[in-house]
Amino acid sequence: ICMNAYNTSPNKELYRRWIKDGYMTLIDADSIDIDYVIKFIFELGDKVPIALIAYDQWHAQQLRIAAEKQQLPMRAVKQGIGSFGEPTSLLEHMIYTKEVVIDDNPVTYWCFSNVLIKTDENNNRKPIKSSKNQKIDIVIAFIQSIKLYMEVESIIPAGNIECVVL
Repeated sequence: ICMNAYNTSPNKELYRRWIKDGYMTLIDADSIDIDYVIKFIFELGDKVPIALIAYDQWHAQQLRIAAEKQQLPMRAVKQGIGSFGEPTSLLEHMIYTKEVVIDDNPVTYWCFSNVLIKTDENNNRKPIKSSKNQKIDIVIAFIQSIKLYMEVESIIPAGNIECVVL
């Protein structure tokens, strides 16, 4: 989390506790530090293989450009209700049937607890925030990863897939 959010967010007390407990990292910058994120991805790549990195095409263009310069495998994933319908339902099913392992992390639990499901007239479903200051970023990243996997599963070897959500 960047210094600006750490100091001004209505959630700053939660952030401070999670940083102290090692669940969140404080970045000495006023906004997202793209170089830090790229370095983190490379460090992660030393531990687990990275096949593709999903990103939001509307809010991560600087990250995409920097990552592609470093030859990281980036893939845009639309976050509209039509795009998120099937992976949202799949994640929900996987949670209920215990087919997905979600880390024991208070930040993750908090994000999941902030989710409401919006349904459109075509029965497409998408997570939305329960209120303006509640964050659901981890849930969105999970769904982006599932959507990406659904698009490329025919070219990824069968077996357990590890999804790391940044």
